Amino acid sequence: MTSTTAESSREPVPRLPVGPIHILDVPEVWVLLWSQSQNALHIEKVGDMQRTNIDAFAENRRMDYVMLAMGNRDAVDAAADTVRPVVHARSEVARQEDLH
Repeated sequence: MTSTTAESSREPVPRLPVGPIHILDVPEVWVLLWSQSQNALHIEKVGDMQRTNIDAFAENRRMDYVMLAMGNRDAVDAAADTVRPVVHARSEVARQEDLH
């Protein structure tokens, strides 16, 4: 079956060059990210997050991860420990809903 929606007939947007954007490549700065679609936490260096976001911008694609905290690794780990119970509770609610 072929789709006739406008979205399926669109040509992909080519990757656009992104001009000089300074990457905050500081090894001791980390970020805590949260994905709503996966209900998951992720920790990475701020420069890595920025590169991923610039690539998404250049490719005109959506990003699922939201930054919740930034700091040294200990501070970001502590922030993750603070929000992890909420992530687990949401997973449990979703699991219970799937059983019904």
